[in-house]
Amino acid sequence: MDIFQELPMAKRSNMEFLFQNCTEKVKNYMFTMDVAAGQTFIQAGEPCIIIVIILSGKASGVEWLMLYLIRKYERKGRADNTCSLKQTRSQMAEEIGFSIKTMDRSIKKLEEDGMLRLEKGKIQVDQSGYLEMKEYIEQCIEGRS
Repeated sequence: MDIFQELPMAKRSNMEFLFQNCTEKVKNYMFTMDVAAGQTFIQAGEPCIIIVIILSGKASGVEWLMLYLIRKYERKGRADNTCSLKQTRSQMAEEIGFSIKTMDRSIKKLEEDGMLRLEKGKIQVDQSGYLEMKEYIEQCIEGRS
């Protein structure tokens, strides 16, 4: 895709793979841009008029896991305001894109911080854990953390 020609080869290959089935109409609306470190370009609470894919930057394993768990909670949260994940740690690590070791450290940290709990080896996220993770990520996005 022409839009990705200016990207380094590894990023270009990833983006071309992700958007290989994308229609020409959608491709016409796509653009790339560089954002300086520390610059806010997405404000929490603002209407979403674009989709952002961050190709580089720093996020810890814990932050990636938080994003993953927030998404799962929002999609699968039950009426009792809990989300129980059925995936194994290795399945989640593969989905997120980091090692099982990083997954284990991240789960331990979030469990110690009270944002999740383990029941019979399965991750449980309740509403308070979800809200705490969401607030933390919003602070990161806004550059307050």
